Amino acid sequence: SKLDIEAASSSSEHLKLLRHEVEKELAEYFKKYVASENLLKSSSWANDFFRNAISEGDVVISLNYDCAFEGMLDLVGKWTPNRGYGIDFFNDALFSGQKNSPVTVLKIHGSANFYEANSYPLTDKPKANSIGFIFDKNIFPKSAEHTYFGNDINKPYIIAPSYVKIPALAINYLMLQAMKASTVAKCLIIIGCGLRPEDSFLTLLITSFLNTKENKGIVIVDPKPKEPFSNIEKYYETDVTKSFMLIEGYIENTIDQLITTIK
Repeated sequence: SKLDIEAASSSSEHLKLLRHEVEKELAEYFKKYVASENLLKSSSWANDFFRNAISEGDVVISLNYDCAFEGMLDLVGKWTPNRGYGIDFFNDALFSGQKNSPVTVLKIHGSANFYEANSYPLTDKPKANSIGFIFDKNIFPKSAEHTYFGNDINKPYIIAPSYVKIPALAINYLMLQAMKASTVAKCLIIIGCGLRPEDSFLTLLITSFLNTKENKGIVIVDPKPKEPFSNIEKYYETDVTKSFMLIEGYIENTIDQLITTIK
């Protein structure tokens, strides 16, 4: 946060370069965490989670940089690169022959496999920036087994942890999709997220969900679920207690309870 503030108030290219180097290091670190058939077979809870807790039509909002989540969905046939990340201009023309992704994963903080391109394709905006994603078998062992696509790997796109978050246009579109999904969702499931105050968009998302008459409530799965629940409870003037189900414990130990709750 301090680096962002100093960079915004200075003309120093050094600070901007330093920020870019931090993003590159974070992206390289999280590229190591990927899905695999061995991981799926060796983890009974993960196998149960990806096959039974997530259904076609679900929209997932992820703050994580790694690609293990969508990679595991790919292995069980619930994610494809064709609109799997949401917005239309994420390389969709390259995957038009594949079926639309059954599950949408909106990575609103970017991803280790996202990269910043120099311009929108097929437009007259040479100075505009767009976002694409690297697609290879190391990340997607099923759908990318015989395919590779990547570009500008030296320009990864992630939003590093900071109170100063200025997303690219593409990420704003992802947020709009998330908001739209919140207005029609029957259930909102929060797993392993502390709902920190700097992620104000999540508060807005929950407000949008609670503002709909048809919602069936919010499920929080966390080792200490009362903490994120307390953050939400303090924010709203009305009593929202009846809309929440708290499941205490790590997801690997509570998967059966979660599946029972949402089915």
